[in-house]
Amino acid sequence: MNFKSVRRLRNAAILLCATVTLAACDSAEDRAEEHFQNALELMEQGDVERAYVELRNVFKLNGKHREARTLYADHLREIDDPVEAISHYRLLVEQYPDDISSHVAIAEIAINFNEWVLVEDKVAELDDLGATGPEVDALRLVLKYRAAVQAQDADARRAVAEEAAALKAEIPDNEVNRAIIIDNLLLDGENEAALVEINEALALIPTNRQFHQLRLQALGRAGDRDGMEQALLQMIEQFPDEASLSTALVRLYSSEGQTQKAEDFLRGRIVHDVANDENRTALVLYLAATKGSDAALKQAESFVEEGTNDDYFRTLTATIKFENGQTDEAIAEVENVLTGAEDGEQTNRIKVALAEMLLKTGNEVGARSQIEGVLENDPTMVDALRMRAEWLIRSDRADQAILDLRTALDQDPDNVPVLSLMAQAHLRNGDRDLAAETLSLATAASNNAPAESLAQARHLIANSRFIPAETVLIDSLRLAPNHPELLAELGMLYVRMEDWPRAEQVENTLRDLDTPGSKATADQIRLAILRVRQQGDAAIAFLEGLAEEQGGQLGTSVEILRSHIAQGNTDAAREHVDDLLSQAPNDPTLRYLSAAVDVAGGDFSAAETTYRDLLAENPGFDRAWMELVRILNMTGRSEEAEQAVADGLTAVPGSPQLLWAQATIHERNREFDAAIDIYETLYERNTGSVLVANNLASLLSTVRQDDESLERAYRIARRLRETDLPPYQDTYGWIAYRRGEFDDALRHLEPAAKGLPEDPLVQYHLALTYMALEQNAKALEQFQKTLDVARDDPRPAFDDAREKVKMLQSQ
Repeated sequence: MNFKSVRRLRNAAILLCATVTLAACDSAEDRAEEHFQNALELMEQGDVERAYVELRNVFKLNGKHREARTLYADHLREIDDPVEAISHYRLLVEQYPDDISSHVAIAEIAINFNEWVLVEDKVAELDDLGATGPEVDALRLVLKYRAAVQAQDADARRAVAEEAAALKAEIPDNEVNRAIIIDNLLLDGENEAALVEINEALALIPTNRQFHQLRLQALGRAGDRDGMEQALLQMIEQFPDEASLSTALVRLYSSEGQTQKAEDFLRGRIVHDVANDENRTALVLYLAATKGSDAALKQAESFVEEGTNDDYFRTLTATIKFENGQTDEAIAEVENVLTGAEDGEQTNRIKVALAEMLLKTGNEVGARSQIEGVLENDPTMVDALRMRAEWLIRSDRADQAILDLRTALDQDPDNVPVLSLMAQAHLRNGDRDLAAETLSLATAASNNAPAESLAQARHLIANSRFIPAETVLIDSLRLAPNHPELLAELGMLYVRMEDWPRAEQVENTLRDLDTPGSKATADQIRLAILRVRQQGDAAIAFLEGLAEEQGGQLGTSVEILRSHIAQGNTDAAREHVDDLLSQAPNDPTLRYLSAAVDVAGGDFSAAETTYRDLLAENPGFDRAWMELVRILNMTGRSEEAEQAVADGLTAVPGSPQLLWAQATIHERNREFDAAIDIYETLYERNTGSVLVANNLASLLSTVRQDDESLERAYRIARRLRETDLPPYQDTYGWIAYRRGEFDDALRHLEPAAKGLPEDPLVQYHLALTYMALEQNAKALEQFQKTLDVARDDPRPAFDDAREKVKMLQSQ
């Protein structure tokens, strides 16, 4: 808070004091006022710590001292302690519900934490209070702007930005309003205009981290490499504790081949014999990435010898050894460090490092024990909360994980791993919009690092938001122009968009990198271009050229066979595989491919013989078991197929594919508990599998009627909310119906029934929902449709549908 604000509060306090005196306030309030006056004087003198002491004395004597509380909250916000600030603003609005400025402050802080429900609540409260003023208008605008962006309504978005621009003269230093104007310009590709706005905003608000990041983004889009370097250097100076900034600058140098400049920069940030763990760690990690683990280990050991923080660098040395495969030695070293370590923040961090090692070696019990101990000592320890949240997500307790992650973000709002994990938690909960926003925050906090940018881009692509995904990938490539994975994702995105010139440009960039991996990726993009453009002959010619160039490498030959089969040219596929077999007649993979060609050509008997021969020689060949099962089912020999699945599981007991096939058989035979047991096994192995989650939740909610099973199904299926895949819509919709959430059920079951018109059970689910909502005419029509589709299906649901039809017709 500036001195002008302090004087304003002081003058108000003098007037208040006079009023208090006239009212003959008690001595406690008088003493509170004296402490407040002292706090104002100390603030003017710049003695903030003593001013805080005085303000806390005010609160002890008078917990409802409005001006003191406002001064304290405003100053906490100014020194970037938003979590503590918001707690005081909340107390103010509890005590003084008409305190407009505190409502506004809470909403503005909530925006920075991506807490949009809280923002909406605060704006609604401000509306109820009839609040006016430009700061309140800016909050209303940001909600309108967000809605327009989410709806991909560019006209509405620009209209809101015009309102924000008109408001700028009244509140030039309002961060919310400025952000609307800047974001709109960047979305429209108006980089020069955006840079003008950003620089103008930073002149008024130099500590705004978001505006610095947006300037870096705009400079990248303008191709101003020197400007990007200078912007990063300024950010490092402005935010010296943010390790991601130096990482971004190093990434820029490295992308240009200036590895020595990058190393010199990192070494230049280290002051000999002065403790600074982060800068030393950054150097070690960079050496590991560029010169290998031996160089990193040597450097870490030198820091141990330097003695600025022995326990920390002994742990870092052990971590490098662990990653090198010296797991037992590394764990023993960390345990040795902890033996003599004093309790405190650093010791907690070392315990988390040990927990991560234990987890990687399969000792989850030991890892959990370490994390529980850390959180007993410090319930806000960020890395410990992150690890516990990972376990909670895996056990489908995403709501609890989100609480842990919010606590972590309260301590470290720009923690990239925590933000990335928060996005996973939102996805597990089915909150796709929140996940998208959190992925965006993670990308920004990482300064467009490749891993976070790829995660955000892939989420956008999965939701058919190709243009924003392209922007994310290009922004990241500006700091890492030769990153092969970013280029590969961008190239395949252009193939999806059927933007052939730019797809070919990415392909050529990958070829120019001249590494085996980049060339293979370029080949994949070329093949994808030819396939999507339906240039079948050209695709096969390209593949044959590759096969010849690579000495008949099997991967390329497989692609040739796939291309022939996709075009229905089984004769050419047979000729190609026979040519390969003539050179290696006993190769099991080639024989497997030969059988696949037989299946494509309709010669099931020959394929079956080949698969059985292969399995006689190698019973552990689970893919051959699956193909044999498929042939037996295709030829109407379901009992033999069941036996083949059983035989396969005897030979390969843990095969996920065979377990899935066995679960399908159990479902077909109405052995639902056995099917559930298998899906539980598969789900325990990988709780991230949406397909397994869907099948398990579907069975739990349709076969079992107890509340516990329904609640478990709900926890598992929450990730299926708002999907556009009909089977997933039906699963979640039916669970919502059983929970009595009929409107939510209807939103999912109507599109599910439309997408699965021949599935009578889906039609039945929708009919029941119409009936629950007392839409009886629709329910009757839907029950009749259910019976038309079900025909003579003997399941009890359709007997119930017949009874429901009679009942509705009689009304």
